[in-house]
Amino acid sequence: MTVEIEWLIPYLAVNLVGFFAMGMDKWKSQNGGNRLPEKTMILLAVVSGASGILLGMVMFRHKTGKRKFYIGIPCIYVVYRVIIAIGIWQIL
Repeated sequence: MTVEIEWLIPYLAVNLVGFFAMGMDKWKSQNGGNRLPEKTMILLAVVSGASGILLGMVMFRHKTGKRKFYIGIPCIYVVYRVIIAIGIWQIL
């Protein structure tokens, strides 16, 4: 495997987990059951899952009324994009 694929697979996996975590939490909020702690969702965003969490927020319309989510998650997303851009810039 190339270096790009070696980091891409875990990145996609974390984002899929984040996306499905938002969907599962939304479902549990409507149907009852043990919900995921907000700290868990924020932790997923911090460990490279911000894209999945953000997409899940929009698709499932979940946690969009909470300030730490509608401001915090996009901020984490932007920070990761800047880090990736700097990394690409240094490679070129």
